[in-house]
Amino acid sequence: MNRQHEASVLIKQYINIANDILRQQKNDFALQGVVALLDRTLGGDDITVQVLDEHDAPVARFTTRFGEGQFAPVRSGVPATDRQFEVKSTYLKQVVDNAEDYMQHPTRLDWDWLTGQVSPVDIDKQ
Repeated sequence: MNRQHEASVLIKQYINIANDILRQQKNDFALQGVVALLDRTLGGDDITVQVLDEHDAPVARFTTRFGEGQFAPVRSGVPATDRQFEVKSTYLKQVVDNAEDYMQHPTRLDWDWLTGQVSPVDIDKQ
């Protein structure tokens, strides 16, 4: 499997896991904060996700949206957007390989790759 295809599979599986966690744990206080932040700062906008390899080199680029507490299906071949985030393929693989653990312990899912790049200015604008 080539690296772009592997990145595509990983990001799609990761998004499915994240959506399952958000859906099943919608009453969890910590996740409510993540959802509120994402809805305020990214809600309805296209989001470009750059998947990086273990050496921080770009492997593939995908686009999704976040709204109403869920990520939209991942698309490829879409021009880059103003909202761009990076995530390592090793992290995606770790989540996918340990999906049951993340489902049982949803607070272990690391949202920093996304929320950590939202500046206070973005939050204040809302």
